[in-house]
Amino acid sequence: MCLLCTLLPVLVGLICAILGYLLGRLASKNNEELIRLSEDLESCSNEKERLLSLNAGLKSDLDECSRKFNKLETYYNGMKIGIDDWKNECVSLRKEFDEFGLEPAASLGGSDVDAAMAASGKMASFISSPLIDLPLIIKRFAELLALSSFSSLSLHISSL
Repeated sequence: MCLLCTLLPVLVGLICAILGYLLGRLASKNNEELIRLSEDLESCSNEKERLLSLNAGLKSDLDECSRKFNKLETYYNGMKIGIDDWKNECVSLRKEFDEFGLEPAASLGGSDVDAAMAASGKMASFISSPLIDLPLIIKRFAELLALSSFSSLSLHISSL
């Protein structure tokens, strides 16, 4: 009976060893697929890291472009306000010019000097009014001359 007590566990162990070996061989066929899947997982992790770093770079570029856009938009709005101010100034100067009743130099024809003399006479009678500030009128008229093409008129007035 002692022989059966030792032989029986040895036989059970031998049978278990053979079954474990066979099961291990069957499982090793899937081991190649497991290796391929782990390599795919590693390549996907590397791709994810690369895309995250690229995304961070693109976000910083977008922030920089947004700052530049906001700076240019502010500059544009300031220029727009400045242009509107110049337009308003030009309109007011045009109104003052129309009040003088002068004709542009291009329409004066051949007698530019006579027309300039007539214009300076109108201006002299206008300036002699006590309600008019002479330096302001001269300044405004000089600005008007700079905006217009009164070449002969500007020569005559500068000699006054």
